[in-house]
Amino acid sequence: MKLLLDENLSRRIVPFLQADYAGSTQVALIGMEQADDYEIWAYARVHDFVIVTKDADFYDLSLLHGAPPKVIWLKGGMQQGRSDPPAGGTQRPDRVATQTGADDVSGDLR
Repeated sequence: MKLLLDENLSRRIVPFLQADYAGSTQVALIGMEQADDYEIWAYARVHDFVIVTKDADFYDLSLLHGAPPKVIWLKGGMQQGRSDPPAGGTQRPDRVATQTGADDVSGDLR
């Protein structure tokens, strides 16, 4: 499985994903930082990526068009306005909602 990180996720994460998700990338790394959500959706479909995002836009596209691509919608982590970093100074989402067409499943990210 190859992951395509949305622009709202740092490109600095990509090297850490390669061992488990070879071929993963982030939209800015493939020159799509100015692309709209549908263009990113279409790219992911053609190139067999799973989209990883922190916003609902790709969820909405999946309701309209179905899968592929699959979408992992991260719901968690630090929220705007929160000033205290997590213990240890690192941030890792503990839960994700995975959207795969009409089925909505939540589970641990481990």
